[in-house]
Amino acid sequence: MQTVQCPVCHSELKMTSATSRKKGKLSLMLVCPVSGIHFRAFINDQPFITHVMESLAGTLT
Repeated sequence: MQTVQCPVCHSELKMTSATSRKKGKLSLMLVCPVSGIHFRAFINDQPFITHVMESLAGTLT
């Protein structure tokens, strides 16, 4: 499994699901666990999010 590191402190980024405020759509958030000021990004591509969520659901069952 590949990991993505924070460009500031080189910690492994944490991935969580998030919901947009305006439209309520699901997105993925990558955030630095040390400080959200270091790095925070949102992925809003719905086909990619669906693929990731289905992959994660397959690993949990």
